[in-house]
Amino acid sequence: MIEFACKHCQQSIRLSDNKAGIFGRCPHCAEPVTVPTASDLALHDDVFVELDPSQSLVLQSDANHPSTDLGTRSVSLASKALAWFFGLCFMMLFAMSVWRYPLVSLPALAGAALLIPPIYQRARSMLGFDVGAQWKVMGSVVLFICYMMMFSSATSNENAERSELAKKQAEQQRKTEREQTAQYLKSNKAAIQAEANAFIDQGKVAEALSVVGKYRELGDADIDAIAVKVELKNKTIATEAKKSKLVESLASIKDDNISERAKIYTQLVALAPDNAGYKKQLTELNTQIAQAAAKKKAEEEAAALKAYQRQTGLAWRYDTHKDEMTQKEVLTAQVDSINTLSFGFPYSGSQRATLELRKHPRWGSDVILQIERGQFLCSSYDGCSVSVRFGEGKPQRFSATEPSDNSTTYLFISDYSKFMTQLRKVDEVVIEASFYQSGNQALKFSTENLDWK
Repeated sequence: MIEFACKHCQQSIRLSDNKAGIFGRCPHCAEPVTVPTASDLALHDDVFVELDPSQSLVLQSDANHPSTDLGTRSVSLASKALAWFFGLCFMMLFAMSVWRYPLVSLPALAGAALLIPPIYQRARSMLGFDVGAQWKVMGSVVLFICYMMMFSSATSNENAERSELAKKQAEQQRKTEREQTAQYLKSNKAAIQAEANAFIDQGKVAEALSVVGKYRELGDADIDAIAVKVELKNKTIATEAKKSKLVESLASIKDDNISERAKIYTQLVALAPDNAGYKKQLTELNTQIAQAAAKKKAEEEAAALKAYQRQTGLAWRYDTHKDEMTQKEVLTAQVDSINTLSFGFPYSGSQRATLELRKHPRWGSDVILQIERGQFLCSSYDGCSVSVRFGEGKPQRFSATEPSDNSTTYLFISDYSKFMTQLRKVDEVVIEASFYQSGNQALKFSTENLDWK
């Protein structure tokens, strides 16, 4: 009979002599093995499982499969090497932690016993059961995770205990020092007071504070009073120094830089709230700042209004073109009415009137009132009149005529010089004219910022 141990699981296998050199699988771990030469033991051979002929590995002599046996041996050696390596790692972890954390080291010991082959064979023979390669890997990972978690928890707890112990020792140290300081103060109180008062009289506030500072809050009212006195004096000195620096900085700030000067006086009032001069200056500066802000806001609003008026035609717009006959320049200035007109059919629809100033090389200077649609009521023979109010003045009558082409959308207002003299003095003009089937309508124009000579 032949008796040998499996190279993979180390289990014993017994076969008859005629199986020598046959290649098959271990009945315990199902790994491929080659039967060695026959032994003298006579046992049953029904525990050996031969490979199925349909599989790629067939029963044949070991001499005929050298490459297969070499690969098997290589895999087996690699597996053993890895088991030894990781097993020794577990053993090192066990040795590192067993003295400090005995309970924590148990997972490391279990991992070493699971992976190191001699220890594992010993444990297997004692316990009577076997663990497959897959379960060894999974068990090793689980044991390593358990070890790391337990080790981390143990070290954290140890650090917390050390920190707490250090705090207690520091507190005890402070308590001892406090008691020693209190005893020293009790024995040398008069000398300490004399030294502190001498420094105060000399104006050496910092030195006086260093003398009594370490004896504060020991329950001695006299020492605490000296400390408060020194701190108040020190605060006063610091305040005066800061005030002097701020006052000096005012000399470098220009008078027109109101905001920066106001910032300085705000700090001075905070440092010296009883100083009437600082308060007066700050009030005046704040008033100037408010006035400047209001002026700026008004200017911005006026600029926005002008921009809107220019955009909508409610501000003066100027144009220059040449007269075709004389080739001389024709100058015009136009502004649209603030309010709108609405007539009935066939002139329906909202519209604005236009006031135009014109200087023509042949026709002279004119004031022209025009609309887009509709009809002015003005006889081409007798003419008509319009009522004009300049600013807040009283209404005045001005003669008007239709253009030479009898257009009903234009009116020429007479007495250009009188009209312009009063127009230049106001920012608003209202002109009332008569319209066909609509009666008298007042047209309001914003005439400020006129640039016309």
